[in-house]
Amino acid sequence: MDLKPCRDCGKKLSTDSNTCPSCGAWDPTRIIPLEYKKNRNIYEDVWVYAQKANDIVDATYIHASLNVDRETSFRMFSIAEYFYRGIFEASCEHHNLEKKDFKKAIILCFRQRMNTGDFKKMSNEEKDNTAENAYQCTENGLRHDDRVGKMCQHIINIGKKSFKTYGSGCFSELVVLWKDKNIYFSESGLKRNIEGFFKKLF
Repeated sequence: MDLKPCRDCGKKLSTDSNTCPSCGAWDPTRIIPLEYKKNRNIYEDVWVYAQKANDIVDATYIHASLNVDRETSFRMFSIAEYFYRGIFEASCEHHNLEKKDFKKAIILCFRQRMNTGDFKKMSNEEKDNTAENAYQCTENGLRHDDRVGKMCQHIINIGKKSFKTYGSGCFSELVVLWKDKNIYFSESGLKRNIEGFFKKLF
C-alpha cells in the first residue's frame, strides 16, 4: 500500500483513500497540476477542488443521456446544472469563503466548464455570458417559493452532500435524482414555471 501526504493537511495516508480522515479533503493525494499553481486565487482554488467531480458529472450525463428523447435529456441536463452548483457551493464552503463571495466563485466554476467539449467552439465573450446565465438560471429557480424552489434547493443539497461525503467518487445520487419522477423539468413547463430557464444553455 502506497502512502502519500494529504495535499491539504500533510497527514500520510493510502493513495487509494477517497477522503482524508484528518481534514476531509477528497482525493487527498491527488497532485494539483503546475499550471494551476501559477497566479492562483481563492476562486480558482474552488474550481480546482471541484473539477474532478465536475468531470465525473459530465461523463455521467453524457453516458446516461444517450438514446433518450430531447425532453428527457433536457430534464437530466437541468438537474445536472443544479447538481454542479451543489458541488461548487461545497467547494466554496471547504475554502471558507464568505457567503457574499459564493456568486463570484460559482460563476468562475461555470466559466471553467466552458473550456471543455462543445463549449470550446464558443468565443470567450460567449463563454462569459453563458457562465453568467448558468448562475442566473439556477438563481431564478431558487427564488420560487413554491414546489419549484424547493425542488431546485433539494438538488443542490444532494450535490453538496454527495461531494462532501464521497468527493469525486460517487454520483449514484445524481442517477437517483434523474430517476425520481417527482423532480421534473420540461421545455414546455419552463415557460410556466421559470422564464427562460436554461434555454440558452441547452
